[in-house]
Order: sequence, then structure tokens, then C-alpha cells
Amino acid sequence: MFMALAAEFIDDDHPPPSAILRQGENSGPFWGVKKGEGVFPFDINLPLDVGPGTFDSGTARIRYVIYGTILFKIGDKKFLVRCCRDVAVAPSLGEFRKTVTDFDREIKVFEERNFVPEGSLKLTANLTRPYWFSGGSAFVDVLVENETQFRIKTIRVRLVRRIDIYPKDPKDYPTPATLTKTMARSELNAGSRWTGLTSNKQDAVTCEIDIPKGQLTIPLGKLKSASVKTWHCEREKERKDPNQC
Repeated sequence: MFMALAAEFIDDDHPPPSAILRQGENSGPFWGVKKGEGVFPFDINLPLDVGPGTFDSGTARIRYVIYGTILFKIGDKKFLVRCCRDVAVAPSLGEFRKTVTDFDREIKVFEERNFVPEGSLKLTANLTRPYWFSGGSAFVDVLVENETQFRIKTIRVRLVRRIDIYPKDPKDYPTPATLTKTMARSELNAGSRWTGLTSNKQDAVTCEIDIPKGQLTIPLGKLKSASVKTWHCEREKERKDPNQC
């Protein structure tokens, strides 16, 4: 079985990014381009109910794959170049969005650290929504504003579980007990995908972190208290030597 949803991003009315576009060299559906790199954001509206979500077993497998395809020509010959990536899809997401009023609310945190006399380092982490699914991936947009003389080489993201335990009798325990545990870690190092960040520069990058399965049930323990679990995404940085951060 196969189900597809497609959208065109480059056509007669929408040229390629200006960094690789040759002005005035378009011919029909093709645009003249030059050597270089170009990036542009895009959105694809998925159906509200895609049916069964991502699934994998010994006898069956359900995959959702996002493809990017470019049609180009050299002389009179046409070529297709395609890249793809598996994505995790949760079923009935549209119904879940209807029942939660703040599903599309963004979460943004900001932190600034001053280094004397080198300057300041600013980090902004952004989640596009407050709800994610166990067994899938969460995506954190991190903006780094490096106003120091250091070079940023690593961005780390942690997924922290926090449990607040509320006793039945507040007189015995005036404040709730809090238990925290790091459930997952993700690290982005300077390389081909992200080259790092030199001094007096800023850059935004998306970090992916896997949410573990089987973390929805929390034992109450001897206190027999009501418990609430929340997920927190944090980012951390490491200063490796006086010339790096």
C-alpha cells in the first residue's frame, strides 16, 4: 500500500534561493543556477488522520518517509536527484489537537552568560509545541549569539523528567518532593551538517532528541501520593579550553 502527498516549492513563480540563482537565465520550468548553497524553509500540511502511525514488527512495517526531489537538466538531458528521511507519525493527531487548547503554543527559553572581558554568549531554545510523543523525536530550535572570542563547537540537549510528589496530608509534608532524572541526551558537534560558530557570529540550528518509550507509568512508592510528570528540554554548553566554548 502506498499513500503520497506532494508539494512543489520551485516553479515558474518561485525561483531557487538567490544565493545560487543566475539572474535572467530561466527557461520555461528551469532556472539557471550557479555553484553554491541555498536554504529555504517550507511547510507541508499533513492530513488530520493519516491512519495507523509508525509501526515496526517481525511481520509488518509502516513507514512514513519525506522525500526531496530536484529535476534539472544539463544541455538537453534531464536528471532527477532525490534524498529521503524517515519521520515518525502519530495517528489521530488532529483529534488530539482539538482536545488540547494550547497544542500549538511555542515554548521559548533564553539565557545569557557574560565572560569578562571577552563578551557575552546568548542562547535561545525554542519548541514549536509543548506536547510530544513517547517513542518519537522532539526537535529543539537553538539560536546561538556568540559575542565572545570563543568558538562554539558543541551543542548538547537533555531531556529531563521531573516528578512532583504531593502527599495526601499537606501537614506532614508542607512542600512536594521533587525527583529529576535525565532520560535522554543529544549532542551536535561541528562537522558537515553544522560547522560550529566563530566569534561575533550568530546561527540557528535544529537539534533532534529521541524520547524513550515506556515512561508514562510512574510508581507511587510508599507515600501513596499523587504524581505529575513533566518533560523539560534543556541545552548545555561546555568550555573545553581558553580558546573554545
